[in-house]
Amino acid sequence: MKFLRLLILIAAVLLISAYWKEVILLTRDTIKYVQRVKLRYVLLAFILYIFSVFLFAIRWGSVLTALGYRIKVWALVPILFGAISINNFTPANRMGGEPLRIFWLREQFDVRFSHAFVSIVYERAVEAVPVVALFLYALSQLPVFQDDILKVAVYLAIVLLLAFCSYLFIKIKLSSVVKTLIGYSKQLNQAFLPTLTLSSLVWVQDILRLKLITLAFGLHLRVNIIVLLSILYLLLGSVPLTPGGLGVVDGGLVSALTLFNIPAGIAIGVVAVERFISYVMSGAIGVACLLYFGGLRIWRSTGSQ
Repeated sequence: MKFLRLLILIAAVLLISAYWKEVILLTRDTIKYVQRVKLRYVLLAFILYIFSVFLFAIRWGSVLTALGYRIKVWALVPILFGAISINNFTPANRMGGEPLRIFWLREQFDVRFSHAFVSIVYERAVEAVPVVALFLYALSQLPVFQDDILKVAVYLAIVLLLAFCSYLFIKIKLSSVVKTLIGYSKQLNQAFLPTLTLSSLVWVQDILRLKLITLAFGLHLRVNIIVLLSILYLLLGSVPLTPGGLGVVDGGLVSALTLFNIPAGIAIGVVAVERFISYVMSGAIGVACLLYFGGLRIWRSTGSQ
């Protein structure tokens, strides 16, 4: 994996060296578009992002309540921001910060490791419902699957294949996790509807945030395109190649935007603003939480650096 990351870095350096004139022109073009951005939309997008973290905290709190722990939402927010910050510095979206959440709960609220682990896994499992729904919607919106009965049949075949592969993966790789969740099923049943609702709201927020950022650049993209971008963001962020998906997410989103006939300068600007909110600003808030609330000490104690 390290060798692959090194190859990607070398390839990026070589491409920039070969096309440095084009890079300079594109940079100037992007700066021109960013300078014209409508700041009110960017501010609203940032507020939405902060709101989404509170939604995450409410969701997590509902699961912990079902497990017998009464923890205030405000107390969970710093943990989530700290985990986001750790995620930004580790490969694979939403993975590096999870051990921090578990140990932080243990130290500050005396939550058993097994319960902390189950709360996080359960969140992810329920969140898969709106994610799969959006993924299928995004897949159905691709031109290749529209206006043709044969293509619709191919689409359904792909959906069934993905479902079968997911079943095999869960059965083979995650059987122990599934058994653990089943063991807590009676307790967690009451948390299912709140978790599903809040997970869906988080994704609605994600789509609205991207919509606001595109509006800031004067773009009026259809909802189906925004959904495609959101799903692509998730998939690219899950690839464990670079910390926080740097380069992978950015390049993928820019390429996707240009496919919809959006000028490269604007596409880069849109992605830069989005990443400034979800990577730079969230990371800065997360670092502040790690330092002020003692999360950094807890993270170091996990030995997960």
